[in-house]
Amino acid sequence: MDDNAARKRLRTDSDLPETAPSVVLRCSSRLYFPDGNIIIKTAIPADAPKDIYESSGKEQGAAFALLYRVHTSILARQCGFFSSLFSGSQEAFGVATEKYDGAPIMELPDDDWQAVDDFLKAMYVPNYLSHTGSPPSERDGTTSRFLVVY
Repeated sequence: MDDNAARKRLRTDSDLPETAPSVVLRCSSRLYFPDGNIIIKTAIPADAPKDIYESSGKEQGAAFALLYRVHTSILARQCGFFSSLFSGSQEAFGVATEKYDGAPIMELPDDDWQAVDDFLKAMYVPNYLSHTGSPPSERDGTTSRFLVVY
């Protein structure tokens, strides 16, 4: 028996490299425009309402993300944060390392998905705020941190 073979130990699960959990990408059912030039990506819980995204019904994964394909011009026109972000060289988004459906992805990992959804609906859905002046999540007693930027 070879001395090297005798000294080898069995590989355990802790020796195996960790793999990143798979993320299931779901496109917004109302705010995914074919001519949009940027994708906003935000994490959503597995039990998020099914009417907010398009699904094949076969998706399984450890984590979920909601994708909104929108327009930088509309975001910049309506929000100072996005205006200053997009006023520089847009090449930064053009050479983004992560793309989906040909568009660069801007990930908002720390924001509540409902706040992002409310914010984008306020930009794109006519009369979304007209009845009470606040998004549904705020009317329900929750707060939208993302809307503070708006």
